[in-house]
Amino acid sequence: MKLTAYVVDYDMAKLGVPIQAVIRMFGETLPVETLVLSKLASDAMLFEVEALHAIG
Repeated sequence: MKLTAYVVDYDMAKLGVPIQAVIRMFGETLPVETLVLSKLASDAMLFEVEALHAIG
């Protein structure tokens, strides 16, 4: 599993919500995660998450 999070207007205080969501979903075994600071397709979008899961 790998997560990529694209974040607009980066501020560590804003990352608490998505970080807690990932911890709730995965528990102690967290996936590899990449944080990309960017501008998204729409000004109304504040973040976007891409998740990949390989089965095998």
